[in-house]
Amino acid sequence: MSIFKNENEMQSWLEKEMEDIEGLGSLLFNVESIKNYKPRNEVEKKIKDSYMHCLPSLYLTEIITKNQNISSSSGDILKPDILAYGIERESLILIELKNLSGTTREAGTELAAYSGELKGYLSHLSDGDIMNVIISPFWPTLLKHYVFNNIVWQNKNMICLEPCIVENKIVLKPLELSILLQAEMPQKFGPEHLCGYHICLYDDSQYSHDREPTKLHGQIEVIKASIARMAAEGEKANSHGFLILTKEINGYGLAPYMITLVNAAPLSSIERYFHSDEIKTYKDLPFIGQKIYDIVTYYEPLGLGANTSKIFTSGKPYLKKICNPQIESINPWTILRGEINNWRTEAIYFESWGVFKEKSMEILFNKYQSDDYDYNLNSIQLGFEVIEELVDEQYEFKRLPALRKIEF
Repeated sequence: MSIFKNENEMQSWLEKEMEDIEGLGSLLFNVESIKNYKPRNEVEKKIKDSYMHCLPSLYLTEIITKNQNISSSSGDILKPDILAYGIERESLILIELKNLSGTTREAGTELAAYSGELKGYLSHLSDGDIMNVIISPFWPTLLKHYVFNNIVWQNKNMICLEPCIVENKIVLKPLELSILLQAEMPQKFGPEHLCGYHICLYDDSQYSHDREPTKLHGQIEVIKASIARMAAEGEKANSHGFLILTKEINGYGLAPYMITLVNAAPLSSIERYFHSDEIKTYKDLPFIGQKIYDIVTYYEPLGLGANTSKIFTSGKPYLKKICNPQIESINPWTILRGEINNWRTEAIYFESWGVFKEKSMEILFNKYQSDDYDYNLNSIQLGFEVIEELVDEQYEFKRLPALRKIEF
């Protein structure tokens, strides 16, 4: 049962409290439960780290706006419940209040709009400088999904607080991490969530009958530079993927090297919702979820989003200086993986971004902890371990049937 009758009452209470205290942190209760929490895996650690990163910004704050329009565009209305300044950490704090047990409003989407508007004002403002605070007595499935996805997959800073009464006073306690862990939701990729292609590096000099050995063997650093550039583009876009460089074993082919680009298929994750115990049918999805479902089942996208194309484009100028790069075998990872390590090719180099880079750092640190210094971030052996950790070969990818025709 909610302490407040509605969100307006919650808003009035919080505004009054924040005017009389140094910061939102003065209202927090049982913060030790978060500080003392022992993560059991990398996902739990990311959620705890998000909470711990937000907390220091909350203890000394100044309110900037209270339910006021911050949009600079005429006719647009963007009203964060409270926008505050974290004085000690020099951060901006977006506070969103919810007092509804249902899904009347799309869960959490307001914060993304407010964050985008702030970054429109401040060109150097990063996601790391924005603290997102959600205060609610209710945590329906879609709101939990929103928070989980933004922390774990999008690397946003977010903390969830619940109003409660302690010694006849209303305080805010951190939402238990276990509530956000979504045990019923997959935390790994299925092979069909990943898609990409091979970038075959053709050496045009090898078309000659009296050809000399390819010069690409002496230009491997240029190839690695192109791979680093593509990985940086993937990281900048906040996506998740990896690149594998393979070398032709026999040495007689026209393309002595091949780069395999694999990226998370942007729309494929809609099927993840149907792994939840609380979302079983199309009607259980929110409005925007139903619209995306219709698009995905009608058009059946291959999984090569605009971001994948941009990643390749960023590294292409490097490659064109030394070879003729050509895209081949556009396929999901289920097919690409069998074309990397076989009797004709040998994988020799690995690069990654997003959660694949995070997992690479985690595994590498564990090896160094065990005095195993034979690996670095680009070791192909490390890359295969990362892929094995993050890609569940037994994942049950749910096929979504088309339910109706799309009307425009």
